[in-house]
Amino acid sequence: MGLAYHPACRYQAMEINGADRMELVLLLYKGAIKELHQAKGFLDTGEIENRVRCINKAGAIIGELKTALDFDRGGDLAKSLDHLYTYMMRRLIQANLRRDGEILEEIAGLLGTLLPAWEETRLKNAAEKADHTPFASQAGGTGDRLSLSSVEWAGSAR
Repeated sequence: MGLAYHPACRYQAMEINGADRMELVLLLYKGAIKELHQAKGFLDTGEIENRVRCINKAGAIIGELKTALDFDRGGDLAKSLDHLYTYMMRRLIQANLRRDGEILEEIAGLLGTLLPAWEETRLKNAAEKADHTPFASQAGGTGDRLSLSSVEWAGSAR
């Protein structure tokens, strides 16, 4: 069965296509953390090809987060995240070259530290949006949608 027809891949594609900006950020964070944990596991078992694939995928996800930053609206926070994402990408290269699982854990930990803040922001935005949307039919517009570039999602399904 091809990956494109795998039920988990189809579900993931539907989840991504229906996500608003905040949901997509959460999905990206969770996806990067998952890939880093898998890379660490592959490092421990000596599966080089799978380790490299997961590290590259985590790097692509972090790159997507970096590209999606809005410096006009995000101000100093966007600048700080930009520096942090750059640091993470540099550390990913080091982790891969040095075969260093501690670096992978460090990056997953950084993302895991930021994830609750994004979740809280999403909840606040949803509450504010609900307060300003009198009819459910107005809530589902496509104006707040964000599309992914070339980040490959289907490769994680097994």
